[in-house]
Amino acid sequence: MLHVNVPLTLTGRLRRVLRHLDDGISKAHVATEFRVSRPTVATWVARYLESGEPESADRPSTLRRIPHRTSATVVEFVVALWRDWRWSAQRIDRYLLGFGHELHTRTIGR
Repeated sequence: MLHVNVPLTLTGRLRRVLRHLDDGISKAHVATEFRVSRPTVATWVARYLESGEPESADRPSTLRRIPHRTSATVVEFVVALWRDWRWSAQRIDRYLLGFGHELHTRTIGR
């Protein structure tokens, strides 16, 4: 378990942000001082200004929505083909192409 005042904890991030905002130190100098990149400091400052301390926490890097996501029905169908018939990924891909489905990972077998 890390100590509460370790530089990359919320307390450390808040110190960096306040060093820039309150003390007037440039983001580049704050980044150098605390050994992080300038864009990282800029991100933390923007989050702090947007919504305050609690929102300085890490955010997930996953997309909030994926418009081209394969439908659950097709996923279940692929899993069934693999489980019941032990078809390879390439064979399943060709089979689905015959029905007009195109999986978004076109690296299979190519």
